[in-house]
Amino acid sequence: MDSISSDAARDGSICDEAIVLSVTSALAKDALSYFQSGKFHECIDILIQLNHKKRNDPK
Repeated sequence: MDSISSDAARDGSICDEAIVLSVTSALAKDALSYFQSGKFHECIDILIQLNHKKRNDPK
């Protein structure tokens, strides 16, 4: 039973990571769109959100 519950926990964390990646990707696309259209203030707001979501990610 331990391997089943650990597999389920691993699958859950993979699913959570996929959701975070999807949200991060959508925010990055929005930031790019704002930047390209000259809406720099909106772009910065989204980049700040991304920074908070991925605090230890140097990208």
